Amino acid sequence: MSPIQPTTHGRPTNHLAGLPSFSLVRLADVAAAACLLVWACSAPAPPPPVGLPLTPEWWVAVPPLSHDSLSAVLGPAEPGEGNGWGAGRQATLEAYLATIARGGPTSNPELFPSPEHVLAYFIDAHIAWTLALSRAPGLAGRDVTALQHEPVIVGGATLSLDRLVGEIWLRAPLEPRLRLWLNPGWRGAPELPPGAVEGHAIDWQLADQAERCGKAPGFWAFDAAARRVSVSGYTTLMWGLPDVPRARTRRLLDLVPPPAEQREAILAACGAGLERCAIEVTPFDHGRKWLPPPPSAPTVGPR
Repeated sequence: MSPIQPTTHGRPTNHLAGLPSFSLVRLADVAAAACLLVWACSAPAPPPPVGLPLTPEWWVAVPPLSHDSLSAVLGPAEPGEGNGWGAGRQATLEAYLATIARGGPTSNPELFPSPEHVLAYFIDAHIAWTLALSRAPGLAGRDVTALQHEPVIVGGATLSLDRLVGEIWLRAPLEPRLRLWLNPGWRGAPELPPGAVEGHAIDWQLADQAERCGKAPGFWAFDAAARRVSVSGYTTLMWGLPDVPRARTRRLLDLVPPPAEQREAILAACGAGLERCAIEVTPFDHGRKWLPPPPSAPTVGPR
């Protein structure tokens, strides 16, 4: 027995025998909590949170530029619109022109997620300005050639209908069907589409416009007795096609097809390469198709 252990009637005395078995654990917890409280009170305050910028984050999608208002201009006439071009339609066109004048692919690239959206922007700008210039009373005496060089504002830059065609060609030099949307106002050239061109739908819209043009009167003609295939002279403006007239016409049969029965008759009589037929390019009417409205009659007397 150790000399420092007191005894009671010859047995060692346990001074903790009367306390609960977990008292030491509780004492340790209390001590740790006290230390944490002292540290928290003495620690410096954390810095304020950094404010986030008030701009969309990179994962928030920006919708592409919409051309719905141009579609409203190109759409069918509403009831009570008279000749199909009322004041409301004119105001919608002017608002659209103001939109594309302020911004474009250079100043607002986030609105153009693909090259097709850029193409649609320039095509729709050409369509919209064609309508605006054709209907401007101050340009009533100009022919279409002059209208093509009239200065217009697109994307913050001074361009023209002719330069807009160049912008489109630079971006798609191998797609000749784009030219079918770019009639600057000739009477014998393709009609404007029934709606605006959209970047997400440009592929099927190209095919739709080509089918519409191929079925238009005067675009194709076939004289079976003379074995002669005739195609509109407007096709000479279409880029990305073979230079040889026969090969060019054969390619156009696929890209801008005539009605199915006529196409089958041409291939049956002329051969797969049109080698058994003569090729003729017919001139088209260069007169103005869209003219400004006639001036209103002068008011006589007091109103």
